[in-house]
Amino acid sequence: MPSLSREVWRRKWEDKRVNACWVEIYKEHLRNSNRAKGQKGWVYLQRLAGTLNCPEFWRTLPGTIPFQASGRPNPLSLEESCALQQFHTVSSSTHNLLGLQRREEKIPNDLRWQEGGGNILLSTDVPFLSRHHRDTLFGDRKLDSILLGEGWIRFTWTKSELPKIITGVGYYISVGICDDESFIALNIHKTIDDVYDTVALNGQHPFSKWLLSLEGDEGRGVGKEQIAKAMRNALKLTFEATRYHAVRELQDFITKWNQIENLSPNLVCPVTSFNETMFQAPGAAALFPTNYGVPPTASSQRGKADPQPRTAATKPSRTKRGRIKTGGTKSK
Repeated sequence: MPSLSREVWRRKWEDKRVNACWVEIYKEHLRNSNRAKGQKGWVYLQRLAGTLNCPEFWRTLPGTIPFQASGRPNPLSLEESCALQQFHTVSSSTHNLLGLQRREEKIPNDLRWQEGGGNILLSTDVPFLSRHHRDTLFGDRKLDSILLGEGWIRFTWTKSELPKIITGVGYYISVGICDDESFIALNIHKTIDDVYDTVALNGQHPFSKWLLSLEGDEGRGVGKEQIAKAMRNALKLTFEATRYHAVRELQDFITKWNQIENLSPNLVCPVTSFNETMFQAPGAAALFPTNYGVPPTASSQRGKADPQPRTAATKPSRTKRGRIKTGGTKSK
């Protein structure tokens, strides 16, 4: 059975003839490898994806993306996936409490997130996709809508020529429409970056409407350049409030912004108070309350014993051989 060493995987061959030989080796390997077969075979394919400098081979390789349709597996190639006008990703609503998606977290087996049909990709599977597959899959799509269920969230992605994912230094945000206006943003999963997850901004929330209206806006008290800078800062702080629970930083920024002298009414942020529940799935905080971003109070420290200082009798010391002795009595 042909095998592929890790050092070979790291090589990228520019010569097309060499590539063609490696493609045949890869094909033979995949035909005989048990890892590439079965329901989880796509995971092994994704581990190999991008290791060979032949995008066309990976684009047409069958079954590399584990979509579901009507509650049943419907694995597609990257080429077939890119041809979809629309698809959905489904996340557990509780992972937003921690700002990250856990791979082992189970998504409720609720067929209601299958309503409306279409192809669905579980967010727990997204981290296993290669960088190339994720970039290609989400690069030309925008977040169309957000649907909330009991313990799950469905994100709908649609092909679009408009700006898709708002990017800046350290943030990735996509705007979607949700009937529920109680939250500002939610953490989704990785899309076009290998480090940062993408955050979904609820386009129906008053804060989101104000934030997006800043683009190209002008008024008294500030200039266009200052408005553009404020929008970038607000986007990054919104991302950090969602991912890292840095709500206080966003609160301080908006408070100072609204205090600018002679600021035009159209530039004043209508939301003046923020809390962590605005950056979580509705109802999730009641299930798993947290105090991220809140310093410990005196009451929370009660019952914790102060660390005892080491005395000469208890302070560890080393023998000539490097062994540690505690200063206690010598055992026989």
